[in-house]
Amino acid sequence: MFLSTRYVFRSLVITTFFVACVLVAAVWMTQSLRLVDILVNHGVTLATFLSMMLLLIPDLVGVILPFALVIAVLFVYSRLYSDSELIALRAAGLSDKRLTLPSVLCALLVTIVLYSINFYFLPASFQKFKDMESQVRRNVSAALVKPGEFITFEGMTVYVRSKERSGKLQGIMIYDAKHNPAFTLVAKEGLLSETENGARIVLHDGIRQERSAEATSPSLVAFDKYALDIESQNQTVAPRRRKPYERFLSELLEGDPGDPRFAKKLRIEIHQRFLMPLTSFAFVLIAMVTFLLGDYSRRGRSKRLSVCILVCALLEIGTFLLLNLGEKLEWMPYVAELLVFIAIIVPGYALLKNDAARIDGLEHGDNR
Repeated sequence: MFLSTRYVFRSLVITTFFVACVLVAAVWMTQSLRLVDILVNHGVTLATFLSMMLLLIPDLVGVILPFALVIAVLFVYSRLYSDSELIALRAAGLSDKRLTLPSVLCALLVTIVLYSINFYFLPASFQKFKDMESQVRRNVSAALVKPGEFITFEGMTVYVRSKERSGKLQGIMIYDAKHNPAFTLVAKEGLLSETENGARIVLHDGIRQERSAEATSPSLVAFDKYALDIESQNQTVAPRRRKPYERFLSELLEGDPGDPRFAKKLRIEIHQRFLMPLTSFAFVLIAMVTFLLGDYSRRGRSKRLSVCILVCALLEIGTFLLLNLGEKLEWMPYVAELLVFIAIIVPGYALLKNDAARIDGLEHGDNR
């Protein structure tokens, strides 16, 4: 690898990594707000919450990395131009092809990373995330207790005045309609916990009120300690149907003959996983056209950079829209693929043609 190519390539890799980390961290923090409900209302530990948040990172990296790459290309080559290094490299005889090579190599590296995410890390992380989310939402302890609210759950109504992070409850009232005869429990405090058989509420310093059909008045029994088990975890839970983005490539290729609509979603997911990493090459070549074609002046730089970012964003959005339209029109994913390939071929051809024209101009100048 030429010294200049290695120098620019190293700068691109470092800048892409830095920009990707910053953008992923920013988006990751905003995504955490979506899961606050799980932390607050479903009684999960902070460690479980952080584990679920970490499982979102592969998806964020897959979306953000191509944009981090194009930002890095624009930044590095803009700096080369500002420091007159780009002009010096051209004056030294480097062709547009050679000047574009570092960015293409960086795009190749990013594409390899994206394919590894799409075909392994993305489905693996989403499977784990959805399994954890499903388990958390089935958590009986969290479902039963929402301070200040009457919660009805499987024939039981529960009211709690307050709840501590440790599971300690204050001001408890429970009405159990499943029992025959039904009874009501009122306690000053209690403790909510999970056992192998399900949720258990241990009440302290309370009263049990029950009234049978034959009795004319309810019976009241005071207690110091009363344990109430809720065997919800023994209930059979139907297996969860995995979404397309949770499935590995082999599972996507199997399809779903029993559900044609879902089978279409699986096919769209296959197209998306193969196609989206290739946008890295399109982004890079569009960015290089911004720098290497035409007369590049400092006055017009901001406008060109803005147009480049806008074109890349529109390409990404358009590709996603065409893929999603594949649910209604089966040929739409192929249009999306054609769009991406055009976005690669057209700027690539423009760079090669500009290179040939520049060399031809130099040869004619020498002849004169």
